[in-house]
Amino acid sequence: MPLYNYFNLRWAEGYSYVSDAPNRYNILIESQIGTGGNGEEGGSVEVIYNEASRLYLGVLKCTLYLPALERPATYLHVVVIDELPKEHRFNADCLLATFRERYGEDVEAAIAALYNELALLSKAEGRGRLRPYEIGLSMLMRQSALLEPAANEPQPPPIGATEPVAAPLPPTDWRAALRGWRLPRFVLGGLGLPRPDGNTWLFGLTGLGLALLLLVSLQLYALSGEVRMLRQQVEALQEQLRLPPPQIGRRGGL
Repeated sequence: MPLYNYFNLRWAEGYSYVSDAPNRYNILIESQIGTGGNGEEGGSVEVIYNEASRLYLGVLKCTLYLPALERPATYLHVVVIDELPKEHRFNADCLLATFRERYGEDVEAAIAALYNELALLSKAEGRGRLRPYEIGLSMLMRQSALLEPAANEPQPPPIGATEPVAAPLPPTDWRAALRGWRLPRFVLGGLGLPRPDGNTWLFGLTGLGLALLLLVSLQLYALSGEVRMLRQQVEALQEQLRLPPPQIGRRGGL
């Protein structure tokens, strides 16, 4: 679970960023957050989750008046985090506590002092001054572990509590289970039937029953033909083995 730091601020030559994140993440930050200010002084901290890339963006954005430039300038520090483990929570409170660990309790005052110095330096000269303000993964995880669970989060059972017993499952509704059943395509194709729509389980069972009935009928028809032939052979054999009837008549007198 890597973590990256992205800074964007006004140097002597103009606005430019310093980042250890892959370039695709830098492009995502610029498109999702923007790097300029709206001219209003003040700071904000927010957490943005990008579902497409499954990244968390922890954003510290501060616009303040710089005496060195005699104009307002915007300071942007973004922490880029890959998908967090389920046991960790990451919200604005966690992010603010992490930034305060780096910048101090008065984050805006610390940024103002740093920015007045960096605004007069080139990016090449001043980028090393940002390193002490980079956020580490262990620091963020430590602050995440200190978060109190939200009111709607399920609370773990107290130590020693009896484990809940799972309720028995309700009896299976076979009609509901069969409602989505479909007769396989190869059976329908062999019977020359179109693929049905809607409640197809009844149509499928009917088609399967007709197929089985047809198969049994063919077997019985073939069996009846064999029985008929066997009967004819038995009758012919009986005709061959049948003896001529005895001759009955009167014997002549003495």
